[in-house]
Amino acid sequence: MRGATTTDITRARDIIAGFDFGYVVDRAVAAGMTRATSEIALHQLKAFLLACAEHPDRDIVPQSAACDDLWHEFIVADTRAYFRFCEAVYGEYLHHNGVAVAADRMAAARADSARLFATADCLREAKVADCLREAEVADCLREAEAADCLREAKAADCLREAKAADCLREAKAADCLREAKVADCLREAEVADCLREAKAADCLREAKAADCLREAKAADCLREAKSADCLREARSQDA
Repeated sequence: MRGATTTDITRARDIIAGFDFGYVVDRAVAAGMTRATSEIALHQLKAFLLACAEHPDRDIVPQSAACDDLWHEFIVADTRAYFRFCEAVYGEYLHHNGVAVAADRMAAARADSARLFATADCLREAKVADCLREAEVADCLREAEAADCLREAKAADCLREAKAADCLREAKAADCLREAKVADCLREAEVADCLREAKAADCLREAKAADCLREAKAADCLREAKSADCLREARSQDA
């Protein structure tokens, strides 16, 4: 397609949006791509195919290795369907020339493509893939050149899962501590009950002692009274 017009771009957008890529995604998943990665890669592939229609004069490369893999699956899954798609969208066959392109041209194409995908670039895709949520990587595009952003995202997911596992282990430890505290609380309560019972027992012992004293005092009083009566009786007899 030489020089895309607004009509050409609108038609390309409609064709891409309405095309059923289901069999392409299924083939990629069967080859080992995860379902979550395939969904992101498909979103990238649609943006890539549209960008090729919008800028037929520029070298455009897929945003990620997963997107490139999905494009390859699109080509080989049904070559006749891919040919018809290209004829409808571009008016010609869209070749997959990655291996044959010189390294310097590929580097320039990557840099240009990164700028081109300003609204659907690797950073935005990385957010969907949770690549940036954990990573301290400042530039996902730079990382993507060496080791695709989607693979980095998997590593980030792995870190989150590990943290979740740690969190569970910590939670179990915390539960154990809480249970221990409850058990300690019960033991403390039992000790406190024991003290309260001991205090009550002491109180009873004290009460018994007090009763004993009172009884003793009463007994002494009686003895004193008896002695007093005895003295009075003796005095009466002498008189």
